[in-house]
Amino acid sequence: MRKLFIVPIVLLTILASCKKDNSTALPIGTIVATIDGVVDTFNVNDSAVIEYTPYVDPSPYRAVFAAGGSESSSDPSNDIVLIIASIPQSIKTGTYSDSTGSYEAAILYQHNADDVTYQTTHSPYNSTINITSMSSSSVQGTFSGQLMLAPGNISSITTHTITNGKFNLPLAYFYLP
Repeated sequence: MRKLFIVPIVLLTILASCKKDNSTALPIGTIVATIDGVVDTFNVNDSAVIEYTPYVDPSPYRAVFAAGGSESSSDPSNDIVLIIASIPQSIKTGTYSDSTGSYEAAILYQHNADDVTYQTTHSPYNSTINITSMSSSSVQGTFSGQLMLAPGNISSITTHTITNGKFNLPLAYFYLP
């Protein structure tokens, strides 16, 4: 009788000690963000590149990080682009905003159904891009921003708020002579 009581306790202990993977890691090649309260996933043709180009004054080079993707492969599809421009430092893990000294961070959102582009500029339409992890072949991070209707575009919607942005992208490097 005592053995019958011990077996269920041992089984319950084993089952309770098993860890479940509650990971919410994004698959490689994915950008996801909440735009005006609606979660949007960009997972078509997603990629990132860091390009180093010569720059004469005041530094020997300029670094640019660009990442982007589309919602779908059909037309029209909404697109998103993240940009960090740097003079003279290289791009590395860290937080970048449009008010971070020699860095310039920007987010562009193309709403292709209406053929309208929204962008961050400077205050009050700020953006923040945080590169949390970077290797020779991939980059992960977060982003957010308040976007305004880009000059030359016409729409009744003049701003978009992006929150909870995340990306996990393949990364390529280019060094231009």
